[in-house]
Amino acid sequence: MSERPAADGLRHLRIELSWAGPGVLQRVLDLRVPDALSLAVRQQAVASDGSMTGPPLLLQALRADSAYAERLLPSPRIAVPLSLAPGRHLIELDYRIHLDGRLYPRLDDGAGWRARNALGDMFSGMQWGLMLASLLLAVMTRVLARTPVNWAYAALVVVHGAGLVQIRGDAFAYLWPQAPMFNQGITVLAVSLVLCTHAWFATQFLDLRERWPPVYRLHLLLLALLGLNLLLQRGEAAAAGAGVLALAYAALAFAVSWRSLRSAAADARLYTAGTASYVLFTIVLFVPFAAGHNPWPSFDFLVLPEIGYMLETACLGAAMVWRVRRMQQRQAAAREQQLQDAQGLIEAESARLAAHARAERNTLLLAGAGHDLSQPLASLRMALAALQLPQGQEPVAHHLERTIAYAQTLLRDMLAEARNEHRAHDDRVSLGDCITQVARAHAGAAAAKGLALRVVDTQVEVRASSLLLARVLHNLVGNAVRYTPRGRVLVGVRRRAGGVELQVLDTGPGLRPDQLQLLQQPFQQGTAAAAEGHGLGLFIVRTLCEQSGFRLRVASRVGRGSAFCVWVPLGPAGEPGPQRSVPFTSS
Repeated sequence: MSERPAADGLRHLRIELSWAGPGVLQRVLDLRVPDALSLAVRQQAVASDGSMTGPPLLLQALRADSAYAERLLPSPRIAVPLSLAPGRHLIELDYRIHLDGRLYPRLDDGAGWRARNALGDMFSGMQWGLMLASLLLAVMTRVLARTPVNWAYAALVVVHGAGLVQIRGDAFAYLWPQAPMFNQGITVLAVSLVLCTHAWFATQFLDLRERWPPVYRLHLLLLALLGLNLLLQRGEAAAAGAGVLALAYAALAFAVSWRSLRSAAADARLYTAGTASYVLFTIVLFVPFAAGHNPWPSFDFLVLPEIGYMLETACLGAAMVWRVRRMQQRQAAAREQQLQDAQGLIEAESARLAAHARAERNTLLLAGAGHDLSQPLASLRMALAALQLPQGQEPVAHHLERTIAYAQTLLRDMLAEARNEHRAHDDRVSLGDCITQVARAHAGAAAAKGLALRVVDTQVEVRASSLLLARVLHNLVGNAVRYTPRGRVLVGVRRRAGGVELQVLDTGPGLRPDQLQLLQQPFQQGTAAAAEGHGLGLFIVRTLCEQSGFRLRVASRVGRGSAFCVWVPLGPAGEPGPQRSVPFTSS
């Protein structure tokens, strides 16, 4: 087998064969490429002295616009049947393929060729099984952790699957056999999409925008260049441009992977392994081999991207699983800490109320004792004034009078102080100030989702723990902002019998009656659960209300929204003042 340049930029390959007989030998010349820009296969008999006997026989002629039906053998990769009579034969191929690559044909019998095709189909089925499993993994990780990296991984899996179909030639054979020119152009598009989706996955998985902004901008530049290459170049120029950009991205991907290894995390190592597999097999080895620099002619270099895609998909999928598992562990720890904080708040509030009760009892005992002592002191002072003291005892009487008056003054001051302390034991909380502080804390999250967060201002004051009320409102307002996709959230106060009712109204998806009781249990979330939620908000609110003598009420209509209301006793505190609606925006 020898190769030399031919006219019109074609490559010329000569294959000399001989068959001693007997009979006609049937063979298949497998060219091992899915398509060709130009191909002419000729066969000619050779005499014993090396001269040609008769004109050459044209076996196969294909162009870039040749339909799939023009092939002599129905196979995703081009193959030509040969009939060899006893004697010497010369097979000549004039061809041009993508990236000006070389053909490395393989001569086989029909049974061997069919067996190898069947093995290739089985391998392709395994690849598709892996791709489908990886796509299912992407959906599951999306359910468990709602982050953009899940979409990037799903896109990567889909594009890898499409690339495998195109590389093997199955797309031209089964999807668009009558569109050869489209098939020629879709190859460059598939390579570009693989690079784009891998770059997108890298930016999301490694959070390059926040951690390494210069590297993130390099990825954006690569995506822009790939787009310009597709728009401005055609044919082999676009293929060459995609090859150059692929080699540039290989260097960038290796650098990013090496830097990510410094974190020493398991997901970083898996990401590096997947990226290294993709870059090594699909770019570093495949591009030069496809351009005609294959040091092992018997090696089928088209399996290189298949190996790279499978290894990358498996490694990146394992990295996704590890990251989701670690995220779930952190969320579990956060849920436990949140429960402990709620329990600690309840215990602290109970201890504070108990201390206030003890102090109040002591104050009342002291006040009672002072009141009891004041009576005999008053009687003693009256009796001293009624006595007829002998001459010369007036100074002693005046001293006793002043002493009794001073004791009475001390008792009056002690009783007044006891009354003031008794009044101060209950916190006076301005609901307007409390609601405003909570709304200001959640204004940024509401603005990011395009929600209108409004507060109805009020002058009402209640006797309660300001810390406990703030915790209740934070949970209710946070849940409303988190689970309301559009519309508004309204926070205000209404008078109710014996107290006031804090109300948080939203235009969210609403809840069914069977969900209302379920969501007040720990670690329970609705069907539209957010990734940052733990399923503890309503449970904590219900627990705090039970410990503090408040009442929680929930009203909801599916598709209309929900109202979360907490009744707080008003006492002789204040009356509601003027109320007005105030919008909140992030500052």
